[in-house]
Amino acid sequence: MDEFSTSTCSHCGANWYGGQLYWSTGKLGCPHDLAGLVCNEQGDERCINPVKGSTSGQTWEQRVAFLDNFEKELDRQNRETYPERYEKEWPFGDEED
Repeated sequence: MDEFSTSTCSHCGANWYGGQLYWSTGKLGCPHDLAGLVCNEQGDERCINPVKGSTSGQTWEQRVAFLDNFEKELDRQNRETYPERYEKEWPFGDEED
């Protein structure tokens, strides 16, 4: 693929310009991440990702784990920074009737 060529996947809409994947946001993308997030699960014979089948990119499971850890760390930092907001017990939830 030369530097002026463009390709768009008719299945997922992924865009390659000059051989480089770009996300719909315009940000540079990694075709291995696209494979792990879309192509390997949802792709079919229309998929044009040259690395379809690659397992070296991100997956949704990895992203969910990252967000779960991020949420726990944010909660820990908030409790450390604003302990007065966490002194009271939440009035709803796990209490038994």
